[in-house]
Amino acid sequence: MPQRPRTVQYPHRGAFAAPEITTITDDGAIPVDVDGIYLVTKGSAAALTLAAPGAKNLGRRVTVIAGSDYAHVVTTSGGHDGTTGAHTALTMVPFIGSKITFTAFSASQWEFEYSTPRDEITTIAGDGAIPVNVDGVYLLTKGSAAAISLALPGAANIGRRITLIGGSDFAHVVTAASTGVHDGTTGGHGTLTSPAFEGGSLTLRAVTAAKWAVEANNLWVIT
Repeated sequence: MPQRPRTVQYPHRGAFAAPEITTITDDGAIPVDVDGIYLVTKGSAAALTLAAPGAKNLGRRVTVIAGSDYAHVVTTSGGHDGTTGAHTALTMVPFIGSKITFTAFSASQWEFEYSTPRDEITTIAGDGAIPVNVDGVYLLTKGSAAAISLALPGAANIGRRITLIGGSDFAHVVTAASTGVHDGTTGGHGTLTSPAFEGGSLTLRAVTAAKWAVEANNLWVIT
């Protein structure tokens, strides 16, 4: 005698809860025993810690999102991103919406990935430093010639891509550490000057820990 098909009840079918976001307003520790999304809103640079996952937490996923315009720092026992060695102090890009996502792949190690909101253009309205620990597009809008600094990439940032765009009619000057910019001409260069009219752009790619290569150049002067 054929069996009657069994009906399976799904009392919560279709009612999938959105991930909960936990707000962190001060320094502190990020839980490692549960998947989580953490929004850091401290009004200065927060000092956060992320302990080793432990054997029971393999596969855990933790996302830290900047909820204020400060360079929050996450200190971890061992973070890996495909570059040489482990990284223990990870500094977030100091703009709301940037994030770091961690995945536990061993009892003592996290894989991590930096990201910023897609297609976001970050405006720099005065003098300052260009972050080198994340890909980014930076619009320079100071009402006079801006003095901008660019550090060497460092081993953790090989492959990073940075684009600089003049956003005001002044010749902004970017000073690169240790003449670390290479454009196919002799030697390294340390002074990057935008045209004195908005719209000129320069794209750099980190090719080693100590070198930026010029990928594209629209009217910037490199010396």
